Amino acid sequence: MYRKIIFITTCILFSSLSYATTWEVIYKEDKMTDEKQVIYSNKSQNLFVLCRANSAGILFLNMPALSKSNPKAMVRFDKEKAFEVRGASGKNTYIIASSFNKQFIDGMINGTTMLLEIKDPNSVRYYEYDLKGFSKVVDDNPCLTNSIT
Repeated sequence: MYRKIIFITTCILFSSLSYATTWEVIYKEDKMTDEKQVIYSNKSQNLFVLCRANSAGILFLNMPALSKSNPKAMVRFDKEKAFEVRGASGKNTYIIASSFNKQFIDGMINGTTMLLEIKDPNSVRYYEYDLKGFSKVVDDNPCLTNSIT
């Protein structure tokens, strides 16, 4: 009986961990331009990556309100050196600019964690995201790697 309880508990924990890192791919087409878009979505982390033919953008949802529309942000993948990214904040969102650089894309694909630091005049906030499974989604749906020029 004791082993069954441990087994069931382990299964529940494992399934909740795998859910936390679940990436989904959504295909869309712009009705006005017929441009094809791919959205890599991790809803459990409120993290969405929009990919178009020549650009990409990342959207973080459920962020607290920031005092500036363009707060400074730094990003760090795993234990690599942090670097600055350009972004804009909206109501409960933060968006990193649409023309990603290769360093950012490589970090998303090759990293296992992403730490986002957002500074505005009143605070410094940190958000950590689990990227496990993201590289597999990109390998299977390679729009993101094709967006880098």
